[in-house]
Amino acid sequence: MCHVDPNVSFVNPYTNIFMNANYARPLRDDDLVEDFFVKVLHFDYRENPRIIRKIVTSEKMLKDFKEEENTMVSTKHRDRDYVDDLKRWKLRKQIINELFTLKRPANEEEVILGAGGTLPSVEVKKERTAFILIGPPASGKSTVANVIAEREGAIILDTDYAKRKLPEFEYECGASLVRDESDRIMFGFGKNNPLHLSGVADLALENEYNIVVPKVGRTPEDLINIAAFFKGAGYKVHLTLISLKRREATIRALNRFNHTKRYVPLGYVFDQVGNDPILTYYLLKEKRAALFDSFGAITTDIGVGEQPQCIDLSGNNPAGWYEKNEERFI
Repeated sequence: MCHVDPNVSFVNPYTNIFMNANYARPLRDDDLVEDFFVKVLHFDYRENPRIIRKIVTSEKMLKDFKEEENTMVSTKHRDRDYVDDLKRWKLRKQIINELFTLKRPANEEEVILGAGGTLPSVEVKKERTAFILIGPPASGKSTVANVIAEREGAIILDTDYAKRKLPEFEYECGASLVRDESDRIMFGFGKNNPLHLSGVADLALENEYNIVVPKVGRTPEDLINIAAFFKGAGYKVHLTLISLKRREATIRALNRFNHTKRYVPLGYVFDQVGNDPILTYYLLKEKRAALFDSFGAITTDIGVGEQPQCIDLSGNNPAGWYEKNEERFI
């Protein structure tokens, strides 16, 4: 049995990254958004001109969001059925239990309070193996994570599942309201924890479950800390890059917003994340290879209906499950 120190939680390094952020490319009026579409992305928005106004509205809401009003610490925007702290802690306990005991539905939109978890449809394997996926938003990490989870009997540690169970997720700007709380549900509450709850990640490690962890991977330091944490728990650690250049990732994030209302700031995707996950992958492979048991890179820059391709492989990595294309670098 793997014993996890209850005073040490696996901290998500991306907590609050959207909160009160001043992006390198503010998109807070129609002219700025149109210029970004036309001059930078070379994106034709004329089939859906209202998307410009939707982005401006979302950007302004994020700018006005106050970190101290998030649902983890403030009652201001909490659902009235779960406004007081005791009811809130009981809600968190219920969500952790559901995430850790229920199977993941084929459609993640079906994950709601009372239904859907993070377990694969197959039996969970207790092999102490961690699969870390890195790549920009909208690159296809969730799709690859699902494939790994089913083939390797792994639980997926993705805060999006926790967000969907919090009632405020459906609010305008709801993803920002519940970001901190969902992160703690998944990765632990630390000492501010009257019910002494373990996060989903801690429970998975205590039970030696195989796990999949989708991350962005903006900096090598974040991944070094995560890999060292898992190594310290006796896990094998595999790193897989989901490679997609920043223009394509930004356009996909835009299209996803248009269909699902899930807004990730386009300036964050294009300017702050950019192609950094690709650089992070190759830096770690070159300078911190001992931390990982395998490396692999998959490109999702492919045509409609085509499968991702493996563009780099060292060791027994999930990237090896895909057709190899030695002519591509990213």
